[in-house]
Amino acid sequence: MRLFSVHSLVAAAAAVLWSSGVSHACEPVPSTGFGERTRPFVASAQYFGHTSIIKCTTREGIERERLSLAAIHDSNPLLYGISPSVKDMFVEPFKGVPPVANYCCTVFKHHHGLGLADYVRDLSSKSKDRLLPNIFVQLITAIQYLHRLGWAYGDLTPEHVAIRYTGVRNPPKVILTDLSGAQHVWSREQISSAGTHGYLPPEDYFGKPVNLYKRDSWMLGATLYAAYTGRPPYGFDYFENTTMTRSWTTTYTIWWMRSIVMTGENTFKPIFGSNNGHLMRLMNTLLKCRAEDRPTLGGLDASLIFSLAAKNKPIAFLGQMWSKLVS
Repeated sequence: MRLFSVHSLVAAAAAVLWSSGVSHACEPVPSTGFGERTRPFVASAQYFGHTSIIKCTTREGIERERLSLAAIHDSNPLLYGISPSVKDMFVEPFKGVPPVANYCCTVFKHHHGLGLADYVRDLSSKSKDRLLPNIFVQLITAIQYLHRLGWAYGDLTPEHVAIRYTGVRNPPKVILTDLSGAQHVWSREQISSAGTHGYLPPEDYFGKPVNLYKRDSWMLGATLYAAYTGRPPYGFDYFENTTMTRSWTTTYTIWWMRSIVMTGENTFKPIFGSNNGHLMRLMNTLLKCRAEDRPTLGGLDASLIFSLAAKNKPIAFLGQMWSKLVS
């Protein structure tokens, strides 16, 4: 991958954001509908000799990411019964980086990971059954930590999950790469303010306050579904034997997602290739149509987490039990 200087990339970021209809990268951008928000400009760069990642987005997105990452990296996970290594599952900004030009840009330490979608693209169903359980246990642990700090992730998709290879004998490591959709939780139910089409939970389509933690549960389930199928459970039409897709209209999406809440039954295409019953149980639990039937990640069955963990099973089990006790 070609690397650029931070300052040369800012000019490119400005051009991209300008052409996408944003007059200035630092100005707040109103929501354009369900799951629609300005996508950040992201690229690899050199920062004082360090390989890094630069991201430029709106003032709101930068502020959400700054505050949530500060809470993550400045807090003590042991207070919540979570290993301090959980901090390694989140991107880390370079401290003391001054603003670049007048744009809202952040420079992160490079995670050297591969996006989840790219990681699983050529894996067989058998390999996915073997590798995905530990990946999703890590994601559960990371997002639980975020929840304990009073934040919801807000916009979880395969695009925001990176996988880092750590050797043949070690399971892959997870890094959550984009917290610009994170939302501070101050009430049992709030209006959601971020998300991606295809991964939004059904309750988002009623225009009412929702449980942000249960919202994260749905998006994690949708991300697991996409890891197996290459597509989110809802929001698109797919044409067999082609790579063609067609996005649902807003009106049709609202109607369809409201209908599955009314019936309480999912209508997405089942996954037939997996033989991992524990992982399918996790997915179906997270993708409960009605929010009242869907657990938060802290409310998941500890025995299920034990079954999914590749190693340190007792620690995973006890961590989940602790989460239940303190929630």
